[in-house]
Formats: sequence, structure tokens, C-alpha cells
Amino acid sequence: MKIFLIVLLATVLSCALLFAAELDTQNAVVSVQISSLGGTLSLVSVPGFPTSTTNTSFTLDELLGTNLTANWSWQDADEVYLWTGTNYAAAFLNDATWGSNSFKWCYMGGGNPQLCSNSPWFDLSLGEGFWINNKNSDVDLVLAGEVPMAPTSMTAMAGLMLLANPYPAAMEINALISTSDGSYANWSWQDADEIYFWDGLKYTSYFMNDATWGSNAWIWCYMSNGNPQVASATLQPGQGFWYNSKGTNFNWFEPKPYAYP
Repeated sequence: MKIFLIVLLATVLSCALLFAAELDTQNAVVSVQISSLGGTLSLVSVPGFPTSTTNTSFTLDELLGTNLTANWSWQDADEVYLWTGTNYAAAFLNDATWGSNSFKWCYMGGGNPQLCSNSPWFDLSLGEGFWINNKNSDVDLVLAGEVPMAPTSMTAMAGLMLLANPYPAAMEINALISTSDGSYANWSWQDADEIYFWDGLKYTSYFMNDATWGSNAWIWCYMSNGNPQVASATLQPGQGFWYNSKGTNFNWFEPKPYAYP
């Protein structure tokens, strides 16, 4: 999965990625381009806030539109999977065969396609990750939203959650979630909080290390040669990840990593 970024701002900013263009509305707008390859799963995320002043989340139609492949059968259409905390809610891009809800994101209910936009289970908010199952041809997706202009926060629940980089800037893993937020540290990866990054083929896992080993304490690590090594992974804009919280619920507070806007 290749991810590119263009952010609409008033000025050109020097950053790890390219920022450029103009300020046409009250808030700057971010666009994340994701190359979704046919026959692959991509773990992606919501890039910003809805441009509507009344909504705090996106419907799948607003976020993804009709840029993926539609089919009357969910088995052949491109799909999206959202994690509910215990299982997946699956949606597919419906075509015109059914005669209703054509070229809309739907789920099957009562033997017919039902609009995802009528169910809050399929709404997506800033900081949430989700899967795209591209069963057909390669496509470049552009996901857009308003740039967060203040620090963000969300509740990380005990257990598995699909989270995401909430900002249009690459973030190093040890600048993302820390023990000061409430992340649970332990000398053993089996008992510590973990993060899983998906590269399109496999997962790479990291755990929050405590002070037991005597080094690399209170940071994200991976085990190598029998010792914890400092993680150096970077989370890109538009990239989702799994968070496995083995302690209690905590509030993930993330400062804004840029000065403007």
C-alpha cells in the first residue's frame, strides 16, 4: 500500500511530506491518496473532519464515493470492514442490479441491500481505522476532510481497537501513544499493550516496555535477540493500525504536531 499526501493550506510548509496549495474555506482541507491494489487488503483511516459543520463523522458514501468496484453481490463487490469492538460490520458497493440503493454502500439485511448511511455502525470518525478489501482492479483513492486545528482525544477501550493517525503528518510510533496517556507497560509483550502495523502482507507488532529490563523503558519496543529494541516505525497519514489494550480504558490525547493551521 502506497500512501501520498496533499494538504490544502495557505502556505507551503516544510514537513516530512509535501504540503501545498490554498485556503479556500475557514479550515484547511487534507486529501490523502491511497493506492489500493486489486486482490489486497488495505488498513486505512479517516484523514480529517467532515467539511459539514453539522456532522462529526462520515458516511461511507461521503468518504469513499463510488471509486471502488460495485456489484450486486457482496461476494464480488469491493468491501469495507469496520471493527465494532467484538466483530466486523461489512459493507459492499452495490450496483444497479437490485433496482434500488444503486451505487451506494450497503449491507445485506432481510435478503436485500440496505443503506449503510442509515446505520450508525457504518459511520467513520477521525482517529478510526478500517479495512478496504479490493477484490477487483487497482485504484487510487482520495480521502478528504478538514485538517484538525486543535489537539485530539479519544477513548481507547480495553481490548482490540482499530485506530489511526489523526493528523496529516507522519508520526513516529513513540510520539503517538504513551504511558502518560494510559498505555499499559510490562516487561513481557504478552502482558503489555501492543500495536500492530499492517504492511499489506503481514503484521509487525510492538509492545510498551516497562523498566524491568533496565533499558528502553516506557517506550514502544520489539523483541530481538532476547532483548527489547526501540521501535522506529512511522505511521503515515491515512494509515490505520490495531491497538491491543490489556489494561483499562484510557483517554488517548494527541497534541497537534504542526503549528499551522
